Amino acid sequence: KDNNDNNNSNNNSRNGNDNDNTVSCKKMVDQWVQRVVEALVEAIVDGGHGHALPLRMSVHAGSELGRHRSVVVVETAAKKLRNVLRTNHGNRITQPVSVGTHHRDMERRNNNNTARRREKKKKMMTTTTTTTTHRSKQNELDDDDDDDDDDD
Repeated sequence: KDNNDNNNSNNNSRNGNDNDNTVSCKKMVDQWVQRVVEALVEAIVDGGHGHALPLRMSVHAGSELGRHRSVVVVETAAKKLRNVLRTNHGNRITQPVSVGTHHRDMERRNNNNTARRREKKKKMMTTTTTTTTHRSKQNELDDDDDDDDDDD
């Protein structure tokens, strides 16, 4: 059933029906959060995870509709999961849990941007040095011209 929902989402988005796609994304986020909560409860209750035996859970997501949409879905899911954990209906989660997000493509993009900034700064430093040297030589020439005027 999930595959059909995903295929319908793709078709809706391609046909310009983003409203249906938004509803589908919200439904997917709700289901995803429920699955994560159930996995957490199982890990804490059945697995004995907690302070003495910490658990690190990673949930990966991707989108055929593009990385920006998957980032939005993940951030929305993280926000909803935090809210569910804070309210903790029925006190099902008995251990502290923190929720974070990590976006592989965003990290790559940030690393590329950092490298570009370093390269640009390096070029600017070279340009500034060249310009300063050029100005200094020009000033020397101007000073020499001024000396010639004094001889007259």
